[in-house]
Amino acid sequence: MVSINKKKVLIIAPHPDDEVLGCGGTILKHLYNNDFVAVCTVSVRNVPLFDKKDSIQQYSESQNAHKVLGINESIMLDFDSVMLDKIPHNELNRALENVLRRVRPDTVYIPFIGDIHLDHKLVAESVLVACRPIYDDKPLKIMMYETPSETEWGVSETFTPNIYVDISKFISKKINAMNQYKSQLKKAPHPRALEKIVALAAFRGGSVCVQYAESFMLVREIITD
Repeated sequence: MVSINKKKVLIIAPHPDDEVLGCGGTILKHLYNNDFVAVCTVSVRNVPLFDKKDSIQQYSESQNAHKVLGINESIMLDFDSVMLDKIPHNELNRALENVLRRVRPDTVYIPFIGDIHLDHKLVAESVLVACRPIYDDKPLKIMMYETPSETEWGVSETFTPNIYVDISKFISKKINAMNQYKSQLKKAPHPRALEKIVALAAFRGGSVCVQYAESFMLVREIITD
């Protein structure tokens, strides 16, 4: 049943493909419920650190994946991948604050702060700064998602989900969206192989007795009604 309470949802992805890996099915469910969904991709493989063809391909793959998902708005901040620790942290804070102030989401999804990839940690920290509850337009709900090949390899913190989203109706389309990221896919047994992505969804679904699910850690929820 389609919800009559339309929400504004923002997914923050440190790199292209994180949004699909962590939230692809949930994005589709939000859209099915007629929510507004925006995806903000923070960094891409820019030259000179990466080849220009690689940069162009990654951007194209991102746009194709977003078309498959049918998201309402795609925002690219164009920071350099694997270089976020080289820029002043207040610059990243400010860029993400500008996105939050413009989109004004009710719900925000961010990467797990304990991911092994430093870009993920820095993005999560900056979004939490931008989402401080001191602001009148603060989001009411913030959740952290898991990213295969990043979340499970961290050692400082453990991802312990307490929210599960049934994506059984959307798993095929999530995989279709992920399949647009040809440059990012791996062969099994790598966790970013398509069959392993399905396996993770099956495992999370089995944890709550549904066919397929995505799982999240709740950071904060403010209930106003």
